[in-house]
Amino acid sequence: MAPFPRASACSRRCSAWAAWCWVPPAFAAGGEWRSHGYDDAGTRFSPLTQITPDNAKELGLAWSYDLHSSRGVEATPLVVDGVMYATAAWSIVHAIDVRTGKKRWEYDPKVPPEAGRKACCDAVNRGVAYHEGMVSTWPRSTVA
Repeated sequence: MAPFPRASACSRRCSAWAAWCWVPPAFAAGGEWRSHGYDDAGTRFSPLTQITPDNAKELGLAWSYDLHSSRGVEATPLVVDGVMYATAAWSIVHAIDVRTGKKRWEYDPKVPPEAGRKACCDAVNRGVAYHEGMVSTWPRSTVA
């Protein structure tokens, strides 16, 4: 079997830095967001129906989380098993409890500041990848 069956454009781009970017749509059920574009088609659309145009005005802030960065954040966070994985500048990964907004853990890969000069977009990154309990960020740092 090919490593990326029915691979989306996202998985082909991500395969250069993380061999586990593609996640089958069956894994994305139950309110989780396990891959960059939600599903293998990259739809970025959740099938959840609890929020509607009629009740959206009742929404409020449940919690917020400080990434402790004044640099850009350009990545889609992933949600797996009640944990949100988000990245800040310099590829720092934050694992956040989605129910409480509390930090579960943080990982700093210690990207050298001179690497920012070689990047196209300052110290931002494109987020994490998740597969079978492993979280990864560029440059190929397996986090958990």
